[in-house]
Amino acid sequence: VHRDIKPANVLLMTNEKETIAKLSDFGVAKYVYASSRYLNTTIAGTQQFMAPEVLFQTGHSTNADVWSFGMTLLNAYVGDTIFRLRGIRALNSISHFKKDAKEIIAKTLEKNTFARPDMIQLFRYTWFRDNACFERIQKLIHSQTGKYLNLPCER
Repeated sequence: VHRDIKPANVLLMTNEKETIAKLSDFGVAKYVYASSRYLNTTIAGTQQFMAPEVLFQTGHSTNADVWSFGMTLLNAYVGDTIFRLRGIRALNSISHFKKDAKEIIAKTLEKNTFARPDMIQLFRYTWFRDNACFERIQKLIHSQTGKYLNLPCER
């Protein structure tokens, strides 16, 4: 379990063919066996991106990372964490989302941890595999971090 998925820990490299995202900062990560029913109750990570079960210490596993991933996607679309947006500003920030993006974000931000898809299920959505998605991701990257994209990157 990574336990601190957030925009600052996602490294992006893009070119005309693809965008590659890699997670960084595994300082609070914890190894959990896939078949384990163990639920961690230790709080770790960045509060704005923590799943409810982490915040309330009711026990969490790998699906807490799914929530954090959803918050990271939401942050990429909105340009801020949803907690900083209030009232009409919060509603307006998500009203322009495409249907498939809304669906994925809604599934990742499901309050019931057992109803959330795991990462493998999540990446089966066509939104992550279609060419239009690549173009949307590139636009998001350029709008959020355009000045950094010209730095040399190696795979």
